[in-house]
Amino acid sequence: MHSSKWSFKIDKKLYGIFISLIIITLLNALISTFIIDKSRKITLEIAEVTSPSQTAIADLNQLVNNSWLQITHFTYQKNKEDAIEEIGFINRTQYPLLKKELLRLSESWSVSDQKQLFSFFEKYDQLIYFQETLINRQNGAIAYNNAEELLTTEIDPLVLDLSSSLRAFNFKIKKEATAKTKGND
Repeated sequence: MHSSKWSFKIDKKLYGIFISLIIITLLNALISTFIIDKSRKITLEIAEVTSPSQTAIADLNQLVNNSWLQITHFTYQKNKEDAIEEIGFINRTQYPLLKKELLRLSESWSVSDQKQLFSFFEKYDQLIYFQETLINRQNGAIAYNNAEELLTTEIDPLVLDLSSSLRAFNFKIKKEATAKTKGND
């Protein structure tokens, strides 16, 4: 009888260990599933929103700089027609398409980021206004110094501010994406 008690204790211990292993395995599976799902969501957000947003913001910054380059050429060069065409293409074709894409992407952004995007659009619209004013002054035979003054006092500072703000915003987006992926580890 003594050996059956001993056998019964071993059976209980084995069952306890076996049940504990099953519980640990199930908990591990649940935790792993949760972590994998969270990682998948973050990866999807980065692939579908963050990366395209960063690219579009960088493209907007490129438009700002290309536009500024063309208006500078317009101001200082004798052959102004090429610059006028390029400015028109940038402001009437490329910018509206990029603006539409950014508005679509921004639907997933925070309200504060959306407000910041609208401020970028307002500044770019100001840039377009000043560029058109400068072109109209030059075409209206207003003195060269007035055009240069408009370029240096209005357009140049606006371009510097907008370009700097766009770079900072893009850096912020990248930093937030990095924090999300690191927070998932």
